[in-house]
Amino acid sequence: MTLLFFDPRETITRSLVSKLFSLSDNPIIQAIQNDRYYCFLAPLTLPALPVSVYFHWLTMKLFKHA
Repeated sequence: MTLLFFDPRETITRSLVSKLFSLSDNPIIQAIQNDRYYCFLAPLTLPALPVSVYFHWLTMKLFKHA
């Protein structure tokens, strides 16, 4: 499996589980722990996924028959 820059599993883990751990010395993890809205990123991205897949399929279908 190819690792991408944006790995959904890591995003979910960071956003939901990072609040449960103690404060970190890593500035990136510390910024994630202190942010109020990062924990909503993965749950709000999931409903947009089927819509984007549908529009991708639709544009490829239209391009194929043009």
